[in-house]
Amino acid sequence: MKIQINQNWTEIYREYDQKIEQVIPLAVNNLIKRGNPAKNLIWHQYDRENMVEIEFKDMPVGLERFISEEIDLVDVLDFAFEYYLPICRNEYIKRLFKQSLDRDTVEKYIKHMGFSIKRGFRDMEKGRYYFYADCPCCGTENFFFSFDQTKKDVYVGCYNPLCDYANQRGVNFIGFLQQHFKKTYIQAVEYLEDIVDIINKKESELYLDQVAGSDEYIITGSKEDALTVRSLSKKLNIISVYGHMITETQLNEVSRIVPHAAKIMLAFDSDIKKEQIEMEADKLIKRGFMNIYICDMPTECKNFSDIKIPLLFSMVLSLSKRYNEVENADYVE
Repeated sequence: MKIQINQNWTEIYREYDQKIEQVIPLAVNNLIKRGNPAKNLIWHQYDRENMVEIEFKDMPVGLERFISEEIDLVDVLDFAFEYYLPICRNEYIKRLFKQSLDRDTVEKYIKHMGFSIKRGFRDMEKGRYYFYADCPCCGTENFFFSFDQTKKDVYVGCYNPLCDYANQRGVNFIGFLQQHFKKTYIQAVEYLEDIVDIINKKESELYLDQVAGSDEYIITGSKEDALTVRSLSKKLNIISVYGHMITETQLNEVSRIVPHAAKIMLAFDSDIKKEQIEMEADKLIKRGFMNIYICDMPTECKNFSDIKIPLLFSMVLSLSKRYNEVENADYVE
């Protein structure tokens, strides 16, 4: 049968490496599975100017119950595509993650989350790399990340049977993100997208907005935060590292640009663990920066992008705390 669809959907799904012919049965089956609650959300689309006609043979049974006098097949398919899009996007992100995996990248992912790798080895027979770190729950070195080269996935767990992370085989990476960072499945996938993007595409990029005569610098985790800071302050030098881990390349650039006596404030998201922020502070200390401060976000704000009031912004800066290990740090050239 020939069916009409809005051409915009072919372009949207192409961004996620999907042909519309592949998407139709998936989107329709997802709609059928949702049933009557979804049916009540479908509305008639009056704009039919951007339509294309395609040949489709095997339309799933059950679609007809969504059609009525007011709602036709075009309306149903349009809603099905919109309903299925978040699922398609999540699957695309998971594919990107798996495609990115090799030994070096897995190490970067682990370090990005704030873990220090204590030891590692390769199991040739199982086709796995194992990386061990201090467990965030029980504190032992029984915490592992296992990279399965065949399944192209990472499994995480702890060998301590009394630990909350106890799992001899490990949970998959998304399951670990949900448990460790207290995220929903959707939030975990979004976080996965962030670290894939940061590690693989933007790890060497550094956004810089300097002010002549200022010796105060603030380091944010995104360009959006940097732009918010600039809208609230014209006096600060702003650096964005596109994430919450300062890479070696970025450290070299910061060392070249920023005077060692300058005041540097780390302003990362509120859900970033204290240990990870302190690890980034240590990196700067080892480069000779002796005046490091850490900003605490207000409980109602995740990051600087949520701060719209200048007074609240000033309060965050004034309450920033000097990193307590600075005084004992050795200068490292």
